[in-house]
Formats: sequence, structure tokens, C-alpha cells
Amino acid sequence: MKICIATVFLIFYVCIISVFAQNVLSGKVITIKGEPIEYATIIILNGKKNIVSSTLSTADGSFNITADSSSIYIYATYLTQRSDTVKMSKQTNIILTIASREKMLNEVQIQGTNQMISRRADRFIFTPNQSITQGAAAIDILKLAPFIQFDNKSEIFSILNKENTIIYINNRKSNVPKEMIIAQLRSTPAENVKDIEVITNPGSEYQANATGGIININLKKLAGEGWSGSLMLSDEQGAYNTATLNGSVNYRKGKVGIRLSPFTNNSYNYNTSQNLIIEKDGIISQNNDKSYFRRYLVLGGGLGLDYDINKKNLLSFNGFASSVGGTSNQSNRTDYLNLPVKKLDSSILSPVNGKDRYLYNFGNLYFQHKFDSLGKKQLTINIDYNQYNQKNTDLGQFIKSNDSQGFGGASFYRNVLPQKFLNFSEGIDYAIEINAKTRFNLGGQISNTRMLNNLSYANLVDSKNEYVENHSISNIYKYTENYAAFYLGFTRAIGKKLQGIVGLRGEHINYSTKNESKGQSADSSYFSLFPNFSLQYSLNKRNNFSISFAKKIKRPAIELLFPGRTYFNPGYFSENNPFLQPVNTYSTDVLYIFDNKYYFSAGYSSSQNQYSRFITPFYNAESTLLKRTYLNYGNSNNLYLSFFTAQKFFKGIWEVNFSAVLNRNSYQFENNSIASTQKNLHNLNYSFSTNSTLYLSKKKMLLGFVTMKYLGPTQDISVRRDNPLFSTDIGVRKNLANFSFAFFLSDMFNTNAKTTLLYQANDAFLSNVLNQNNYTQSVSLSVRYSFGNNKLRTIKSKNTANEEIKRRLN
Repeated sequence: MKICIATVFLIFYVCIISVFAQNVLSGKVITIKGEPIEYATIIILNGKKNIVSSTLSTADGSFNITADSSSIYIYATYLTQRSDTVKMSKQTNIILTIASREKMLNEVQIQGTNQMISRRADRFIFTPNQSITQGAAAIDILKLAPFIQFDNKSEIFSILNKENTIIYINNRKSNVPKEMIIAQLRSTPAENVKDIEVITNPGSEYQANATGGIININLKKLAGEGWSGSLMLSDEQGAYNTATLNGSVNYRKGKVGIRLSPFTNNSYNYNTSQNLIIEKDGIISQNNDKSYFRRYLVLGGGLGLDYDINKKNLLSFNGFASSVGGTSNQSNRTDYLNLPVKKLDSSILSPVNGKDRYLYNFGNLYFQHKFDSLGKKQLTINIDYNQYNQKNTDLGQFIKSNDSQGFGGASFYRNVLPQKFLNFSEGIDYAIEINAKTRFNLGGQISNTRMLNNLSYANLVDSKNEYVENHSISNIYKYTENYAAFYLGFTRAIGKKLQGIVGLRGEHINYSTKNESKGQSADSSYFSLFPNFSLQYSLNKRNNFSISFAKKIKRPAIELLFPGRTYFNPGYFSENNPFLQPVNTYSTDVLYIFDNKYYFSAGYSSSQNQYSRFITPFYNAESTLLKRTYLNYGNSNNLYLSFFTAQKFFKGIWEVNFSAVLNRNSYQFENNSIASTQKNLHNLNYSFSTNSTLYLSKKKMLLGFVTMKYLGPTQDISVRRDNPLFSTDIGVRKNLANFSFAFFLSDMFNTNAKTTLLYQANDAFLSNVLNQNNYTQSVSLSVRYSFGNNKLRTIKSKNTANEEIKRRLN
């Protein structure tokens, strides 16, 4: 029934947008000699005055652009040259002529009043309009970009719900620990965003670990000198209160550019859950009633320094430092029931008070040399470091019931769980634009990583009135990794209709994991090649096809390699796996675009040695416990179909993005050391989302937002979710001079907070049902103030040497 309702809704929605569909204009920009002009800006006018739409010409000078019936004038610009303004009398074969093209344009910027989606051979490019960006932060428009989903519970972005999606800023990976990523996006003014690139199947220049695609946020590079900045204060009230203060200051004078982005965030995590587990013998069940609350403070900021040595050489430094300090409280009551007699057997209270501290420090030294004034041939060198330290301390108790006398005896414990991480990396890249149709690049990278976990578990001994080390579980884990890679890529336009990208990346890794206390170790050394290619074919002005293939590898995030133990009760704990192995993935995507408005895509991916989270039996000398951890289990395959469209209704007053995804997943269990009743599994699931923007005033200074998301039930090899998740967010923003005021209500019907998870049975339990409430409903108010002359040039685009390590630190 739910699938039928979703199908009817999708058909109805497509019919509605078809009724209001706009005209697609196509044509070409040429010189007076008939030569095509790439990167010319095509502009649609309403009444010869107001700009209503804009786009860029491709390598053969062609363009496609949408316009309503009232937009009847068009012209093109290139550098300081422009064509005549033409009154359109037809929709196809529009020829716009510009006098000359004596210079090549290295950067193109558009200040339009409508949003635009364009397509290249390996990516989509979303250009937000000025009304959307004014008074907003980068995180706000990122949520409105096509194909991108944002999970309010986990605060994780993804492309079409793919795992392991990575966020870049100016082609530089920014995936530091999650709280810091969100703070960085909140402190970046949306006015600084030039466009957002959605790369579904990244090529060889990106590290092979980008299995879920890349979201690249390009910041503007405005000409001129001066300074500008913004300051934003926001307050969000949900189950508890979150307060955020962040800012951004940019300054440029002569050859020197400076960018500062300080921020602070006082936030929280809160959830409650009920977990009913029927043990393997079917006689005893345990019911865990848990409440978890954590209050944490994020402090930090970024520093960017640019020095233009001369027109051909740039030296810069980009740094980021942040700290997270938190305190937590977890209460857990476990009732053990005797099922045959339906009687309470015993109870245990397991309260835990915790303190955590995270310090992150990143620095990048970047040098760029252009061999010619236009930058067609350039060399870049990166040296960077990542340093990450954490220390978590848990003080807990196990208070056992004493039959009819209530709760009596208590056992106290202390877990001190530090982690030290350090990485140094160097990278070099050489790129050459042979001509307007051909580009070649190659590069290499080396990296060295060291990680130390000195884990201390102690119990309180009453006779000594002190904590005594529990040597049976205290451990010292050491992880080392040496990484070397090379890559090359080739981009070529063939004729006027075909463009291709071919690349190859080679990676060699030598890593070692050791448990010094128990003498366990896992050493590995391997070399792998990762090919990729993309082809884009334009059949005609209305039909566009593309296909891409890439081999990738997913290495475990640093968090999953951290083996610190957390107790839920004496017989149930969580501990990650320092011996987790990487996953090889092969993926293919096919895309069809009709009228530059309707996007139909399909893809298939196959992953070998996949991992997931399991709850398995853990055997010790006294009894069998439950252990929640990540384990490699076997292979997985995914086949997906998706649809996306971006539409404007009522002369651009209402803008809508709509996407729908259908997934068929299959899993093969091949690890015999993991006991499970489920060896093979197939699952069909679907989701859809819509983002609406309403311009509520004539000058577009008052905007309304409506976002709806639906995620159907789903299942993987270890757990299934039976209940669908649905959320509706609404908001309004008013721009007034240099101020912006915003009000948002998230999950207004409180339909996204509760989840029901059912874990697959194994040798530890017959049934395991978890009901969790994350309290996602909230209301927020924010005020942003912009200052300065807004005419400066911001920090130039740079990559760093080790994007892989930065991603894995999330």
C-alpha cells in the first residue's frame, strides 16, 4: 500500500511539473570567423532589463538554457566583449556572435537571479542564485543542491543516499571530525559560494577511497582589494538548546590575502532507547531501557594566507584547529526476565558519567607555478599534516538488585581511552591544457601515518579504596601506515557531440596493526590499480547520454579502528575493530538527460570484503557476553534507479527540486567466523525528497523554504528497519540591508525521530529489537550580519597532499 501511494505521488508530481514546464533554448556562441567560444556567458533577459537566467557555453560553443514565455531577449558575453541583444523568435539554432576571442578565460563567474544546473562529462554543477545565497550560510544552500541528501540525525551529507560521500571546499577535502565540518560550513557565507559540483563517480585525480562520490564547494575569487566578513548568531531549541556563534573575515592588500573563520558551538546529543533481547536458549530475555545525554562545546577556526610571489607563482598556507570538550551521562536499567514463568529474575542499573576531549589540527603548505600567463600548464606542490588527539574517560557502576531488598551491591569501574594520531603527507600535480578540447594531468603522493591507543580499564577495590588495573582487557594498540600513489588523467572532446575522460590511479599501501598486550598483529602490503572512464554524448539539443566506470577502495574510518570499550551493562558492550580490512568496489553509472530538465540515471556497484556493524557473542572465562562491533562479512551489490528534476513555476516564484531513488541490494555472507542465520539477502527499498523555494516578495528579499523527505523500510546483512522515515522542514528568511533573519522548524510533524531496528539472529540471541528516539523536532532562529566592502579576492583554490587521511578522520 505504501509503495502504491508513493508511486501515485510520483506520477502526480511528474504530471504537475510537465504542465508548468519551461521552454528549452539552444544555440551556439561563435566569433565573426565562425569559431566556437567556450565558457561564454549566455544571459536571458525579461524586457531587456532584468536577468532571469544564465549559463555557460561548452567546448564547441553550444548551450542549452530554460526560459519562460516572458523571457524573450538573449545575449552572450566573453571577457569585455559581448554580442548583440537578440529578440528570440525560435527555440533552437540561436546564433550569438562575439567580435573576437583573443584571450582565454581562466575563471567565469555568474551573478544571475535564477539557479542553474549544468552537466560535464564527470559531474553536475549547481550555481545558486543571489537571492538564495544572500544572508545564508554554505550549509543552507548545500541542502538545496540537486542529488544531495542531508540526514538531520547523523548530520551527514550524501549523494543519492550513498555511503562515504566526501565534502571538498575549493577542491580541498574538508572532512575533519563531524562537529567541526558542520561548524565550518556554518561559518562560511553562502555569498562566497560560486557553485557546487556533484561528482557521482570521481576520476583518478581523486583518491580511490571516494566510493560514495564527492561534493565540491567552489568559493568565489572576486577581483579587487579590500575586506569583508560576516557574523552569525543562531539559537536552536529541541529537546535541549544549541547556541552557535561563527564568523568569517576576508582581507586582501596587494599580494597578500588573509581569511579567518572563527566559530563556537554549544550543542548536545540526546536519545533514548528500549532494547529487548531474547537470548539463544529462549529462557532468559533482557530489556534495556537507556537514556543518553551529552553536552559539548566546539571551539576553533581556520586561517588562510596567500602570497602572490608574482603572476606565475603562488605560496599559501591553510590551517584549521579545533577542540571539542564534552560531558555525558548515560543511565541504563536492565531487567532480566524468566520467559517460561514470565517473572522478573533480576535487575541491574548501569549509570555512566563521561568526559571527552578532542583536539584536531591541520595544516597545508601549498605552492603553485604557472608556466604561462593563462595557466594552461601548471605545477602544484603540497605538504600537509593532520594531528588528532582524543581522551575519553568513563566512570561507571553496576548496581545489582538484591532480591526483595531492592538495589544493593555496586561495582565501580573507570575506563580511560586515549588515542593519538599523526600524519604527514606530500603531493605533486602537473596539469596541461593542450588545446580547448584536450587536457592532461598527472601526479603523485606519499603519506606516513602513526596511531597509538593506550587503553586503561580499572575496577575499584574496596579493600584498597582505589582503582586497580584490569590487565585482562587493558591493551596497547599501535597502527602504522605508509602510502604511495600516482595518477594520470586525460580529457578529450571528440567532435561536437562526444567528450571523454580516461584515468588510472595506482596505490601502494603497507600497514601494520598490533595488540602489544596480547601479541596479536595483522600486517598487509598491497599494490592496486584503479582505472576510470567517463563518456558524455549529445545526440541532439534535447537528448544527452553519459556513462562512467571506476574501481574504488573503501578504507575504514579512523573512528572504526579505535577499539575503546563502552559498557551498556555487565553482559553487553560496544568496541570497534582495529583489524578491520578495506573494501574493493567497482561501480558503473549511466545517465540520460532530456531537455536539460529531466535526469534519469541507473547504476550498479559491487563491493568485495564489505563490512557492517554486528552484535555477536563474546566468550570469556566466565560467561558469554554480547559485543557490538564492525566486522568484514563478505560481498554486497547495489543496483539503483533514480529520477531528478529542477523546475520553476509561476514565472519563477516557486522553484522545486525533486528526486526519487529505487535501490535493490544483495548481500552474501562469506565469513564463517561470524555466526548468523542469514547467509544471503536481497532487499528492495526506495526514497524520495523535494526541496521548494518560494520567493514571497517582488525583490526576492523574503523567501520561504519547504523540504520533505521519505525513506522507505530497508534491510542489510546485519539489521533491518521496518518503519519508514518521513520528515517535513519549513522555514522563512528575510534579507534587510546587511542583515538576514531566518526562522526554521525541523521535522515539524515529529515523524523522523523514532526508528525500530531488528538485528539478525546469531549464536548470541534469538531476537534483538531496538526502538530508539532521537528527538529530531526543533525550532531555530538565526541572525546574520555582513560587513565590509565585499570587493576582495578570496583565497585561491588548492588541494592538499593527503585528502584520504582527512576523510578517514571523520
